[in-house]
Amino acid sequence: MALLQVFADAMWMVGGSLIAAIILAWLGWTAFKWAHHPEFGVPVMMTVCLVAALTIASHSEFLKMILFYSSLLAVALRPAGRAWRKNHDL
Repeated sequence: MALLQVFADAMWMVGGSLIAAIILAWLGWTAFKWAHHPEFGVPVMMTVCLVAALTIASHSEFLKMILFYSSLLAVALRPAGRAWRKNHDL
């Protein structure tokens, strides 16, 4: 029974942090898209992740995983932000 509890906790931590990271990436993208500069979302998100990692995330594995996934998504969205900016040419 303890093994099932450990497995469920691990799945919740990975799945929950991935969902939270996707929501954070979408919010960052949308906020900067409204300002017509979605390519700025990546540096801002990376800065927020770095600051959070150095301050509050040292105590929580869940927050560390959210920051890790958010960093990966921020890097993955950088080319998409540049392409959006080029296509909309504002």
